[in-house]
Amino acid sequence: SCKNKFGMDDWIFLGLVQSQPFEKTVKEAITNIADRTVGIAAFSLASNETVTSENVLGKGLAKHLQLTEAKFEAFVQSTLR
Repeated sequence: SCKNKFGMDDWIFLGLVQSQPFEKTVKEAITNIADRTVGIAAFSLASNETVTSENVLGKGLAKHLQLTEAKFEAFVQSTLR
């Protein structure tokens, strides 16, 4: 829906992580994306499954993100007085 904010030659990369397994409709929507300038890589924490758009951008994004597990880091800011 925000694609109109980008130029025709801009590339859009989306990395998604969700806690639930992928539904069939979500898998199909991601893999069948028709726009060659949008790459999507998605990872399910529940099933450890990765789904990507079947275009160059999606496959490249998945390769560089290496979505095999989610890692979270907590950053604590200390205050000096």
